Amino acid sequence: MLIYNEVSDSLISGENYKRITQLEMQHAFDQKQNELEVDHLKERLKFETTLKRNRLVLVFSLLFGLLIIVFGVFMYSSYLKLRKTDKEKEALLKEIHHRVKNNLMVISSLLNLQSESINDDSTRLAVKESQNRVKSMALIHQLLYQSEMFARIDFPVYLKQLMDSLQSTYCKPGMNIKYRITAEKINLDIDTAIPLV
Repeated sequence: MLIYNEVSDSLISGENYKRITQLEMQHAFDQKQNELEVDHLKERLKFETTLKRNRLVLVFSLLFGLLIIVFGVFMYSSYLKLRKTDKEKEALLKEIHHRVKNNLMVISSLLNLQSESINDDSTRLAVKESQNRVKSMALIHQLLYQSEMFARIDFPVYLKQLMDSLQSTYCKPGMNIKYRITAEKINLDIDTAIPLV
């Protein structure tokens, strides 16, 4: 019986050894399988993280692009409003210069009518001098009205027209006055041009 027990123990031990080996192999296989699953889950998580990040980048890019478009539309509409306002201001300035010129010409005509009824030569000359100054100021406003720049006048052009006006006023029949204007091409604002009258 001892042999039987030894054989039996040996068989049991061989089966146990076989069973242990099978369990170890199963354990190694399961461990390898778990490692593969963990690696697969890590790769999947990494892919999903990259996909989410790419989606966020895409969404932020689209939002940024939309923001730029909205800003561009806003700037363009502001530019159009500003341009419209500038055109309205130009029209108003043109109208103001035109009205000032007309009012100064009315004053000049009134001075002319008044000078015809004055008998005293020195008084008539003073009234004519005043009339010429008013005409000169009207000429400035006329040039501003006709100019593209409503704040500045071309000084040589102004001098030429002023001289033509003075020559027609002071030149008597038979007199031939010649003049030459030597002036640099400068633009003067209205505050500088009027005192030069």
